[in-house]
Amino acid sequence: MATQLPTLHTLLGECLEVCIHELLYIRNVYSREIFETTRYLGVKCHCISCNESDLCSYINEFLRVACSGLCCGAANKVSFLVLDSSRGQGRNSSEQLPVEKYVFEVDLYHLLSDEQLGSDQEKMGQSNTTSIFVPESHSWNVAMMRQLERGFRNLFLRILAMDTDGKGGAGSHLTTARHGVSFQKPCRLSSRATFKLQLHTIGRETNVGLSKTENDDFEENSHNNILHDKFKACRELDEVMQDGKWCHSEDKAPLEVSSQSFCDHNGEKSDVINTLPLKSINVPSCGLRIQLLMENI
Repeated sequence: MATQLPTLHTLLGECLEVCIHELLYIRNVYSREIFETTRYLGVKCHCISCNESDLCSYINEFLRVACSGLCCGAANKVSFLVLDSSRGQGRNSSEQLPVEKYVFEVDLYHLLSDEQLGSDQEKMGQSNTTSIFVPESHSWNVAMMRQLERGFRNLFLRILAMDTDGKGGAGSHLTTARHGVSFQKPCRLSSRATFKLQLHTIGRETNVGLSKTENDDFEENSHNNILHDKFKACRELDEVMQDGKWCHSEDKAPLEVSSQSFCDHNGEKSDVINTLPLKSINVPSCGLRIQLLMENI
C-alpha cells in the first residue's frame, strides 16, 4: 500500500509554525530557556517547549485555521507582530504597541491557469477544504513535495540569517533604505514583550460593498454580511468567526483577522505601507509563491 503524502496544508503549516517559533527565539520575545533544539528539513531550529502549552496551543490553533484560509483562497497573508510596552527614547507606556511586523505573503494561484483556478474555486463551498489544497489537475508526487520542501527550507534559512550575533539582534543588515524609506533596525525588547498573529483576508469584488470613496463608514450589519460571505468559503475560518474565537483587527483579542483589504479590488487604499522584501520562494510545479516581508511600523 502506497504511503499517503502530506497535503500542501500540512507542509505549509509546518513551515509557518517553525518560522514563527524561530522568530520568537531570534527576537528574544521570550526567554531562550523555554525553547528546545530540534531540526526542520535537516536544519537546526528552536521550538517552544511543549511545557509552555498556552503558547503552543495559541500558535497551533491559529495555523490550523490560517492555513485553511490560505489554501482555499480566503486569505493571502499571515502577519507576525512583536508587541512591547515601551517604544522610542524614554517613551514608556503600559499599552503594548507593535514595534516590528513580519509578513508571510502567500500566493497559491498566480501560476495556475484560469481553468484550474475555476475548478478549485468551485470546491470552496464543500465542507472539506482539503480537497483544494492540491489542484486536481496536478499529480501530487514525491518530486513535487521535495521541491516544495526545498523552497520552505530556503525561507527558513533566511530567517536564521537574521540572527547575526546569536543574541537576538535580528541583524543589522535590516537597517536599510528602500525608495527613500528608512527601515529601523529591530530594537532590544523589554521583559514585557509579547507577540500577535494576524490573518489577512482577500477582498473580492462580489462582496466588497461600497468603496471608501463612496462611503467612508460601513454600516455594522453590512460589514458583518461582507465578512460572512468572505469567510464561508472556508469552513474553519467561518466557524471561529461565528463562535467569536477570532475577531477583527480593530478589536483587542489574541487571534485576529485583518479587514484591511476589503477595498483592495476597488483600488482604494487609505495608507501606503512600506515593505522590505527579505526572501521570496517560487515553486512553479505546485503553483505556490511565498514572500517574507518586513513592514515599516
